Amino acid sequence: MTKIKAETLFLAVIVVIISLIINPNIVALNWHYQSTALAKESYKELESSHEELYEMDEGYFNLVDEEGNVLLKTGRILSVGNKFLNEDNELYKVVEVVENEARAEFVEEVDLGDSLEKENKETQKRSVVAEAEQGLQNTIGIYHSHGAESYEPSDGSESIDEGGGILQVGKTLKDSLENHNINAIWNKRTHVPHDAGAYARSRRTVEELLKHNPDALIDVHRDAAPREEYKVDMGFDEIVQILLVVGQQQPNFEENKNFAESLKAVGDEKYSGLIKGVLYADGSYNQDLHPRNLLIEVGGHENTRESAESSVNLFGRVLNTRLYEDGGEAGPIVDQEGGVAGRAARGVIWVIGLTAIIITLYLAVNYKSLDEIKLKVKEFITKEFSKK
Repeated sequence: MTKIKAETLFLAVIVVIISLIINPNIVALNWHYQSTALAKESYKELESSHEELYEMDEGYFNLVDEEGNVLLKTGRILSVGNKFLNEDNELYKVVEVVENEARAEFVEEVDLGDSLEKENKETQKRSVVAEAEQGLQNTIGIYHSHGAESYEPSDGSESIDEGGGILQVGKTLKDSLENHNINAIWNKRTHVPHDAGAYARSRRTVEELLKHNPDALIDVHRDAAPREEYKVDMGFDEIVQILLVVGQQQPNFEENKNFAESLKAVGDEKYSGLIKGVLYADGSYNQDLHPRNLLIEVGGHENTRESAESSVNLFGRVLNTRLYEDGGEAGPIVDQEGGVAGRAARGVIWVIGLTAIIITLYLAVNYKSLDEIKLKVKEFITKEFSKK
């Protein structure tokens, strides 16, 4: 190896090492594409194999504490390692499951202010000027992975393949958001049948909604639980509680967790009792596609659709407060840098620029005149790109 090639290789190695230490976005790009590929592959397998549903066909699970007190009744299948943040912000972890009963141990009391602060740190503020120049809007996407779900007292059945009462609940959420000048994009596909492939089918809907650069996505469901489980007295007309669900098997878990807990913090302040809690359950629920993609259970099949509509009307106000009010301090996530790929691309440009600077300094230090530098550069090009 010639001297100039050895020096060039040494410089290149130094530049790459420094760049990866200072600018980790290049490593992040590789992780991003690997995780995306893995997620897509897992959903292909899910569509073909129709793996186990994350919800029960009949009945419901009882989540109980160490003394046997019921913490939650839900149609979602619970397993060891799942967690539940209750209405009083007490966190429990499932340690044993026997048939339809899951026993949980108390973990800690959670300060939702911490989640609110973490979520705010990940938020990029948008100025009025930027909105005017870029045509940005406050946008929230709404969809239904299980669009056949219904409310038996109001709809006459707990499931309607052509489109259940849950669609009307989604439309009411849309109307509530639009009353706050939010661009609410509501997709009313039902994604039937209600099987393990439903989330794979709704994934395509999420990908379509992502084209609108939403600040958040809400997958609207209703639970399968006794009427009393979700009924709440808040001094309003009949109303039901809303359970927030975050999937544990997805790379955006921490971001979605912080978003869910920050919504509960706002909900607790505005409408105490509206948010039933946060369930950290098995599954992904397409939350790997967006850091603010939540599944919400609005009451259960034994509650009335009208009570669920009243609840999401209030929930729309919670979303507005959390995302857009208070001078934009808790404003929406808008990745004006083009996401992980965009940041990594700029990282590559940054490395190239740094390389050019180092080489220029090296030449300036080691050679006396511009003519000598030109000669060495010509010699470098001739030798480096020779076919030998």
